[in-house]
Amino acid sequence: MTQQPMANAVSRLSMCVLLLMVGSVEAAELPSDLDAVPRNAAMFVHVRAADIWNHELLQDTRYLLSQAGPQAIKRFRDMFAPDVATIDRVTLVWQSIDAMGGWFPNGDPTQESAVTIIHTKRPYDFSRVTSKVGLRDKFHRRKHYFFNEESWSGMVLLDRQTIAIGSEEAIFRFLDARETADSQGPLQFALELAAGKAHLTFGFNPKVLSDAGLLKVVPPSLQGMFMAKWWAGSLSLGKPLEARISFSYHQAKDAETGEKAVRAALELVRTQLLSDIQNMERLIGRDKEKVTFSDLPERFAILLGLGFFRELDRLLKTAPIQRTGGNGRHPLAIRPFVEPVFHGDSISRAAWFRCIGQLHFSGSRCSESSRRGSPSTAFE
Repeated sequence: MTQQPMANAVSRLSMCVLLLMVGSVEAAELPSDLDAVPRNAAMFVHVRAADIWNHELLQDTRYLLSQAGPQAIKRFRDMFAPDVATIDRVTLVWQSIDAMGGWFPNGDPTQESAVTIIHTKRPYDFSRVTSKVGLRDKFHRRKHYFFNEESWSGMVLLDRQTIAIGSEEAIFRFLDARETADSQGPLQFALELAAGKAHLTFGFNPKVLSDAGLLKVVPPSLQGMFMAKWWAGSLSLGKPLEARISFSYHQAKDAETGEKAVRAALELVRTQLLSDIQNMERLIGRDKEKVTFSDLPERFAILLGLGFFRELDRLLKTAPIQRTGGNGRHPLAIRPFVEPVFHGDSISRAAWFRCIGQLHFSGSRCSESSRRGSPSTAFE
């Protein structure tokens, strides 16, 4: 056997070993707080609260808080359970369109609020959390939760570091969803993204709008965005600020329509920004003969806002919109501020590795047998 065939054989053997290692993987393992999010929910927002609080941007805020004094800080911390100083991550989950009208329980027995999932850095004090005034044990279809009649809210202890809180209606839906969990639902990709290092991550399931018959209120030029299987976005407070929004489509033609819709959305935003910029320019010079020193704060705020809006318009004007597709994986560079990216997840993780193997060895297209279901073009 010559050297080249030997090298090819070793490469193929290495790829086969890789496939054996990952071929059965369907979804990345998630931390308990993210894994608790129903994959078919309408939307979630995940915040790495501890990382944001410890960021250099909040250095002055932390200093001012320390000046309040240890006794005042202790009294503040004692009011809440779990201890706010131990909170690591917070996830807000809107499980339906109805839930998107409210963030927190308001005392209405019929309200469906968001579910707030709190993950702590270390195990919380169980007795402190469960001894809060007004809490009592209740069960929903044999699943336990704590109930507070005053706020008409429920609390579920998911593990020793994870708590879910919401209105009772939201808790009912949350507990039911845990029995029918689907690790391949529309929000799975966004949840895997949230498991990374971005300070803020969101996932949105556009299907809930079409199911509720609400797409008719969306302007036709923007409806392509809501043909996506999911949206996912992240924000990292680095230097520079980095934000990314991705849309997933099953079909190449749908992704093309979605790209046009996002461009139209950006133009709508820029049109409004330009209108606001013109208004600010007029406000700065208004009644300049009558301006006194007492007008300084207002005029300075307008000037600062004008600069912010102009910079935002510049970033939106040059925002890179990249649509990828075809056979292989196309690396995506995260650029400053915003980068809408269109792609699809119509093949399983295992099939993705098989496609890479085929491309690496022969350059052939991924066969239909390597795909799950009957999608057309696979995008990454």
